[in-house]
Amino acid sequence: MSEPFNHANDATSGNLTTGLVRERGTLEIFQKASADFFKTGVPYICAILPATAMIYGGSYLALLSALSVADMQNIPLKLLATFIMIAVMAYGFWHFFVYMASLNLTYAEQLSGKLPLKPGQNFKHILAERKNPLFAYLNGFVLVQLVAGIVFSLLVSPLAYFFPPAVPSLLAQILIFLAYTWFSMGFQLVAMGPETSQALQKGTIGLLKQSKAIVSENYGRCFTLLLISYLLTYYLIPGVFVSLAELTGAIPWFNQFHQGLIESYRLQLSPVLLTLLELPDSNDISHQVSQFLLTGIVNSLLLPWGTFVYALAYGSLLSKRGSNQAGTV
Repeated sequence: MSEPFNHANDATSGNLTTGLVRERGTLEIFQKASADFFKTGVPYICAILPATAMIYGGSYLALLSALSVADMQNIPLKLLATFIMIAVMAYGFWHFFVYMASLNLTYAEQLSGKLPLKPGQNFKHILAERKNPLFAYLNGFVLVQLVAGIVFSLLVSPLAYFFPPAVPSLLAQILIFLAYTWFSMGFQLVAMGPETSQALQKGTIGLLKQSKAIVSENYGRCFTLLLISYLLTYYLIPGVFVSLAELTGAIPWFNQFHQGLIESYRLQLSPVLLTLLELPDSNDISHQVSQFLLTGIVNSLLLPWGTFVYALAYGSLLSKRGSNQAGTV
């Protein structure tokens, strides 16, 4: 097993320089990342599969436990089961988060020709050496999402009086995406930045500032790569899987496991509340739950593809700065 990277002296030392830090064009980055993912992506997918199962399995079982409370029997036991499943989901999310950080390092090792490929080999290194930056990034992610939600509400609510709801919603999403691009390099800074970097020493705000600084080297490239990755891994490919699951009857078959509980829960709500909430019928809700789970699972398993793309983009941006400046990123 190869040893994890040592960034203590210079961000561009050793294999990080020879394998990753190299000027590449936008199309070249996407083509290489895609080719590498389709050639060597299976071990990466297998590495995050257990954490993905905990996230979506835990969330689904937590939903079933919470819905089953509607029959008013064994409530304490069912609530305990719900909290346990939420804890499993949270544990899976944290492991998924750490694995995604470690995959950045492993992919850089792959680029340098280090074999055999073991995507989980840097997990303990990331967890031991970069726990605080990981928490800082997680806080930053939550902060960005919170601000995005506030902006979304402030834009959509007033404009909804003058335009169809889809128009202000689309406008808000575009503005949020444009702003989010500035902070999209935070994960790469946490995973591959040197321990001496300001991004790892100044907490959440410092990390967001450093991400903005490096994205500023080529905002258009970062935006384009993020947009392509987002459309492919969040919409197009998961949408294909959902359509296939609908055509083959997989989603209607899966609906039977939760539709009865959803209907029982709906029966406990007053007709007035159902009208106010404008809840769809249990069949539609069941379909939405199944589609959400399948979309989330497919998206999660495709995230290494996006990791490849942004790791190469990070290396290319460091190359533009030059090896003398890379240590300050």
